[in-house]
Amino acid sequence: MLDSAAVSTSRRPAVTASASVADALVSELCRQGAEVDALLREKDTELDAARRRAAELEERLRQAAAEGQAWCGLARTNEAIATGLRSALDTLLLRGGRTSAQLAPAGAPLLAGRLGRSW
Repeated sequence: MLDSAAVSTSRRPAVTASASVADALVSELCRQGAEVDALLREKDTELDAARRRAAELEERLRQAAAEGQAWCGLARTNEAIATGLRSALDTLLLRGGRTSAQLAPAGAPLLAGRLGRSW
């Protein structure tokens, strides 16, 4: 029977085909491991950038929502003021029996023309 670990003439074990295949596989696995590590580092960098961008956008959204609420509050305040002024004007018109043209200030017709309304 032949010994599976053949000895060369220099008295060192001969390299068998299975040993060279194993070395090639180890080498290939190391190379692929390095590629995978590089790819993972690249994807981690991309993920960090995406998370930063998402945080920036969330902050801008919060600011826009706060600004929108402030504008809505201002609009409600202005509507209330306009309603109060209209009510006061109606009361004055009913008490005095005068027309709105009689109550208008001197420059009102010019202003009314620019605003597209009449007094």
